Amino acid sequence: MMGEKLPAGILIHEHERGGSFIISQKLASMVKGKFIKLSSKKKNKLDISVKKILGKRFWSNLSDIKRIDKEISLWNIHYPSPIILPVLFISKKPKIISFHFMRGGHPFKFKQEGMIFYFLNKLSDLFFNIVFNIWVLFADKLLFITQGQKKEYKEITLFEKKFEKKSTIIPNFIERNYIKNNKKIFRKRLPKVLFIGRLEKLKGFYDLINLKRVISEGNVSFSIVGEGKIPLNKYNDFKNYGKVTPDKMKKIYDKHEILILPSYTEVFPMVILEAMARGLVILVSDLPGMREIVKEGRNGYLFPPGDIEKMKEIILYLKNNPKEIERISKNNLKDIHKFTTEKQIPKYLKVYEDILKEND
Repeated sequence: MMGEKLPAGILIHEHERGGSFIISQKLASMVKGKFIKLSSKKKNKLDISVKKILGKRFWSNLSDIKRIDKEISLWNIHYPSPIILPVLFISKKPKIISFHFMRGGHPFKFKQEGMIFYFLNKLSDLFFNIVFNIWVLFADKLLFITQGQKKEYKEITLFEKKFEKKSTIIPNFIERNYIKNNKKIFRKRLPKVLFIGRLEKLKGFYDLINLKRVISEGNVSFSIVGEGKIPLNKYNDFKNYGKVTPDKMKKIYDKHEILILPSYTEVFPMVILEAMARGLVILVSDLPGMREIVKEGRNGYLFPPGDIEKMKEIILYLKNNPKEIERISKNNLKDIHKFTTEKQIPKYLKVYEDILKEND
C-alpha cells in the first residue's frame, strides 16, 4: 500500500481500549502498516516499553523507539501523550498525530471532585495546552475526527497558521460486513433502550439511572453494556450485560431499537457507528461532534446534556410512534455507508503518501 516505502507505524496506548484502539488496530491492518503499542508489559518487538511511577505512566523506552523507527516510513500517533514526545526528537521520519478526545476531556484530567482537584485540573489544562502546542510545532500533520473537535483545539493553539495548514479531518469508520441488510421492528413489544459505556458520571450513567426512575414501569426496557464502580445490584430493573466481547455485540444491538449516550463529552464514539450499522435509533447529548454525525430527526435525536425530561419525552414519543423507529432505522442503514473503511481508509493513505513525497 505504501509502494516501495517502509510500512507506516500506527502507535496507540495499550491501556486505551476504546474506539481509538479499535480504529488504530483496523487502520494498521488496512494499510498494511505496523501496529505499535505503548505497553507496561512488553510482549512483542513492536511494543514500546513504558515505565510507571506510583501507578502512572511516566516515560517510554528510548531504545525501543529507535529500534522501531528503523522499520517504518512514518509515525501515526493515536491518542498522543507526553510520554511519546521523545519520538519528535529521536526520529527524523514524518509524524502524524491523531486526536481521539475533546480538549475538555483530555487524558490528564482528574475525575475526583473538590477544591483541590479543581486547581489540579486547572494545572493539568495548562500542561495539556503546552504539550498540544509542541505537537503543533513539530508534527507534520494533525488529524481530527470532526469539525467540532478541530474547532475546540484551534482555540488553544499559539500557532494558528501552522495549525490550519497541518490539520485534516478524517471521520471514524466501520467495516461494511458489520452493516445489517435490514432491521425488523417489533411493534408489538416495548422498545428496548441500550446504553454502552463506562458506568460513570462523565458518561451520563447517573442521568440514565434517574431517567429510568421517571419513566413509568412497563413503558420502556433498559439494558447496559459496560463496567464501573457503581453497584448495579441496586438497580435490578436494568438488564446488565457487563463487559461484552466485540463478537457478541451484534446480537445485543439486534435485540434493541434505541441507543442512548447521555455523555457530557464525546468526539465520535464507535458505538454510534455500530448502532447505526445495526439499524438503531440514536439518542445522544447535543455536543459539537455529535451534531455532525446525528442529524436531528433523520438518524435520531439530540438532547441537552443532563436534560432527563427531554430524554424521557423523546423515548416516550418513539414508544408511541413505532413507524418513526422504523423510518430512522432505514435512514441509518443507508447513511452508515458514508463511514465505511472503503470511504475513509483512502483518506489516510493520501495523507501518508503526500507526507512521504514532501519528505523525499
